[in-house]
Order: sequence, then C-alpha cells, then structure tokens
Amino acid sequence: MKLRLSPVSRTALVLAPMIAGMAQLLVQTALIIAVAYAMGLTLPHGALSLVGLLVLTAGWGLAFAGYAVAMALRSKNSQAAQAATFVFFPLLFLSDTFVPIRAIRAHWMRIAAQFNPTTYVFNAMRSLLSPHFSTTVYWHGVLAVLLSVAITLSWASWTASRSLRKEL
Repeated sequence: MKLRLSPVSRTALVLAPMIAGMAQLLVQTALIIAVAYAMGLTLPHGALSLVGLLVLTAGWGLAFAGYAVAMALRSKNSQAAQAATFVFFPLLFLSDTFVPIRAIRAHWMRIAAQFNPTTYVFNAMRSLLSPHFSTTVYWHGVLAVLLSVAITLSWASWTASRSLRKEL
C-alpha cells in the first residue's frame, strides 16, 4: 500500500535493490581479486584489467539482481525469489565456463552456450586477465551485460507496475 502512494517511479523502486545486489557482488569480487593478488595474480593490462573486470562484474550483478527482484515481485515471497535464483546456476554449465565451445560434444549444448550471455561475460573477463587482450571479446561481454540488464530491469519494472496496479 505504501509503495502505491509514493511519488517514485516504478523503475526507481526496482533499481534500489538491484543496485544493492550489484554492490554486494562488487565487494565480493574486490575481495577475491585482493586475495588472488596476494597469492600472485598479475593483471597483464594493469588498471585497465581491474576496471574492466569491475565494470563487467557490476553489470552482471545488476542483471542478476534484476532477475531476483522481478521474481520477488511476482511471487511476493522472499524464499521463492531466493530459490528462483538457482536458475542462474545452469547458465554456468550451459556456457563455455569449464569447456571451450568447440570441445562441447552435444550439439544442443553448443547452441545453448552460443546464446548464453554468461559465455560472453566470462570470455571478456578471461580476455582481461590474458596477455592477449581482445577488444572485440570485451565488447561482446559488455553488450551481453547491457542486454541482460535491459531485459531484467524492464521485466522487474513491468512486474512492479503490474503488481502495484493489482493492489488498487
């Protein structure tokens, strides 16, 4: 009821928890990079590698949080929303995270990996950590992040508008 009365746009209402989720992932990523650096990680492109990783992480965190917010609004149940985030785990296995696409034997899995945004985000991150940085691979990752954020933010905003309309 309170949300209906607020003069805030529905997009702002869903962006707040999305940004909080993104910030949480950024802190976790910074800690992992700090530990890896202490263990001998070298960033082949210096600050560019670090900034690029953080940009991709922020965007991917925003997309993931958008999905979680939309599921929470749809289900109106925080436990159901948390359970729904397990859908993202198959995205890891249906990408080239663990095996290069050319080595995936099942044809349907190769196709899934080629359409999976995780493939492009992780390839962009790998490129930043490799001495053989590819701007094309990086921009494909950025594009995958932008499309994912646009889809999840739109879905979460639409779901917020729809669920608040139903309360009227």
